[in-house]
Amino acid sequence: MRTLLLRSAVVLILIVAAIAGHLTRLLFGFEAGLIVLLLVFVGLPAAIPSAAIAMNAPNFLNIGAPERRWLASAAEVYAFWRAFVVLMPFDTFWMGDEKVLPHAPDETPIVLVPGYCCNRGMWFEMARDLEAAGRKVAPLTLGWTFADIDELADELDQHIARVKEQTGAEKVLLVGHSKGGLVARARIARRGGDDVVGLVTLATPHHGTSFAKYGYGRSARQMEPDSPWLQALNAKETPVPVHAFWAGRDEFVSPPDAARLQGAPETCAPLAGHMSVIAQPEVLKKILAFSEPAAKGVPSAALNPQPEPPAPIVVVAPVEAAPAVAETPVVVVAPPAAADQVTAEAPPAPAQEQPVAGA
Repeated sequence: MRTLLLRSAVVLILIVAAIAGHLTRLLFGFEAGLIVLLLVFVGLPAAIPSAAIAMNAPNFLNIGAPERRWLASAAEVYAFWRAFVVLMPFDTFWMGDEKVLPHAPDETPIVLVPGYCCNRGMWFEMARDLEAAGRKVAPLTLGWTFADIDELADELDQHIARVKEQTGAEKVLLVGHSKGGLVARARIARRGGDDVVGLVTLATPHHGTSFAKYGYGRSARQMEPDSPWLQALNAKETPVPVHAFWAGRDEFVSPPDAARLQGAPETCAPLAGHMSVIAQPEVLKKILAFSEPAAKGVPSAALNPQPEPPAPIVVVAPVEAAPAVAETPVVVVAPPAAADQVTAEAPPAPAQEQPVAGA
């Protein structure tokens, strides 16, 4: 159903673009008509993240030179457009039919959980890179995207059961983007974490987002800041290692640091947005580390080392353009190669041993 809606939206955009291009061609010639067609086809989907960036810009981390921040916003708009116009409407073309995973009881399958209004097509590059690294990957498309998150958590539970049956594995690794991270946490809260080796969340509104008020459906209401559902979830322990990635220029999680989870190690990419955070190299590294076969018997503290407070935030940013964020001490670390790592100390937060408790 979700894929059908996405395809219908793309067709509608094409129709509008074709009409606008045709009228322009009649009035001003072929070249002008072609330009208008392309502008409308690109511009309509790009208007959504562009408007969100403008609305949430006061909450962004102002790290990096202005021109780099502008380029980061352009990259985020492109990532959104590509996901919603190219990848997700045609997920079967890019990813094929849902695969039956081979029997591999000694490996840790990776279950990729999409977010609000998204399907498995958004994971195209991530799934490809993980499979190239030898991992068993099981991206899924949840049902009605506007449904109650607890209902979607039950769907995820059924998917996990199928993956375990196919592979013979005892545990899986969950990776959730945006609302998908909340779905994964809800599943663990409802069913326990005995069959989950860890959870990686990407731009997940653990503390809600003010943009949820513009969304439709029960799940949007559940993602509003301080919603009763979110408060109940955060009051429960998450009995598995969790690593939270958040984007310093997230246009849909407002404020962006609402994607942090108290007590959980975290990584911030200050020049990434809601969709482009998925492509950050640190994300792939963390998922690979979590899914190592040996990781199933490794204590939580070894997978997610937690130093004494204040806990570190690893910030992926150019070292030559990393002024300190207001009220946050910044230490620039320059490796021998021209790497771009910045380590910033977050405001003191109570350090907790795993299992992780929500804020």
